[in-house]
Amino acid sequence: MGVDKIVAKLIADAEAEAARILEEAEREAKEILKRAEEEAQAASEPILQAAEKEAQRRRRRHLALAELEARNKVLAAKREVLDRVFAEAGERLGRLGTQEYRAFLRELLVRAAETGEEEILLSPRDAAVCDTNLLEEVNALLKRAGKAGSLKVAQEGRELDGGFVLRGQGYEVNVTFATLLRQAKEGLEAAVARLLFG
Repeated sequence: MGVDKIVAKLIADAEAEAARILEEAEREAKEILKRAEEEAQAASEPILQAAEKEAQRRRRRHLALAELEARNKVLAAKREVLDRVFAEAGERLGRLGTQEYRAFLRELLVRAAETGEEEILLSPRDAAVCDTNLLEEVNALLKRAGKAGSLKVAQEGRELDGGFVLRGQGYEVNVTFATLLRQAKEGLEAAVARLLFG
C-alpha cells in the first residue's frame, strides 16, 4: 500500500475527529467572544459621556483580542488533527502485513536506487523481510529501468524505525519511514488541510 493511499485513508478517518475538534474550538471561540462583548459592555456603561471614545476603543480592542484568541484555538486544533493524521500514517506503516510490507519495500527500493549498485542498510526487522527473492525482484525491475540492477544488502545494519538507507559511492539516501513521512507531510500538508477543513 503506497503512502498516498495510506494518507487518503487517514484523511477519511480523521474527518470525524477534525469536525469534533473544530466544533469544540468554535464553541470556545464563541464563548470567548461573548465574554469579551459582555466585558466591553460592562466597561463602557460606567464611563461618562466625555469618555465615550475611550470606551469604544477598549471595546474594539477586547473584541480584536478575543477574535485573535479564538482564531489561534481553531488553528491549534487543525494543527493537532494534521499531526495525528501523519502520526497514524507512521503507525500504520509499521503494522503492514508481511506481503504488503515486502511490496512497499520493493517499490521504495526501485524508486530510491540511483545507479542500482548501492548497498542497502536495514534494521534487523527489515533484514528478515528483504531476502534473496525480494532482491532478485528489485534488481530485475532496476535492469528494466536501465539501471545496474545489482543492489545488495550491506553486512552491517542500522537501528531504523522502518525503511532503509541506500549507500552508494560517496553518498547515502535516507529512505526511512520517519524521513518519508516528513517529506510527505511537507508536500501534502496544504492539500490534506484543504480536504479536512475546506
